[in-house]
Amino acid sequence: MATSEYSSKQDPKLDILVPGPHHDLLAGSFINASGLKINTRYWQPKSEIRALVGILHGYAAHCMRYDKVATSLAEDGIFCFGHDYQGMGESEGERVPALDYTVYTADIIQHIALIRSKYPSFPLFLVGQSIGCLLILMCLLERGDLCQGVILLGACIKPAVGWAPRLLLSCANYLAPGYSLIGSDSRSLSRDQEEVRKYQEDPLAWNSGLSIGFIHSFFSHIDMVRPRLGEITTPTLLYHGGSDTTVSPDNAHVIHEAISSSDKEVRVIPLCLHSLLHELEPERSNVVNGIRKWVLDRAVTK
Repeated sequence: MATSEYSSKQDPKLDILVPGPHHDLLAGSFINASGLKINTRYWQPKSEIRALVGILHGYAAHCMRYDKVATSLAEDGIFCFGHDYQGMGESEGERVPALDYTVYTADIIQHIALIRSKYPSFPLFLVGQSIGCLLILMCLLERGDLCQGVILLGACIKPAVGWAPRLLLSCANYLAPGYSLIGSDSRSLSRDQEEVRKYQEDPLAWNSGLSIGFIHSFFSHIDMVRPRLGEITTPTLLYHGGSDTTVSPDNAHVIHEAISSSDKEVRVIPLCLHSLLHELEPERSNVVNGIRKWVLDRAVTK
């Protein structure tokens, strides 16, 4: 497990990828506790920084899929940062999803420590999509003081799978964890077919389907997190697509009812599918503006 002491010794060199009138897009990396190079991106405002927002991508994705969102937030003084999970995007590591999610949460906590060392006085928030939500919840259970608030989009905490399929899955995982059970249907991500096409043709996205081992591991980590949701007191905003067929909107309500935060809210967006930040307009912009307002309303500088 990476520690803040380990992280703070690193000061990665950042290169300007794309200069802009309101922000610069910076590229960098850090070496994680396993010695792997983790690819990072930073959207640095040219105006006064008002808050820090870490963006955690979904399964089979990478941080640059959220460039439009981060760019929009940076225009209002929100410094955004993200990284590709180990083995995904441009980060080093075996090109298959890890079965132990603590390798992901260790990198998240390490990256946040790096950001905190550079910007110690600014409030920090986390935005997660899909599996990124589960990783945020795991991080909060490990470090309750990790951030000042979280925004979860398309979170899954109660899969619609009965005990019999789970038993079969456990047996299959024992026999052939690497076997691809199902392919991921990218059409269920968004009503915006151009965004679906971009995802399907993205060379950095993982398009090899879901392995038995991954699905079993996903359920196992959910089983560990769900009973402990009451320990979470961090301010939380939950967004969910009202027509999400990948993860039922009921999941957002389950999390909302279980966590102990006094500052919590669910917003279900009618007609939208799983990836709200890649949805059709005006819903996409409405969600981004909602995130912006929620963060800035809570951005009290230390």
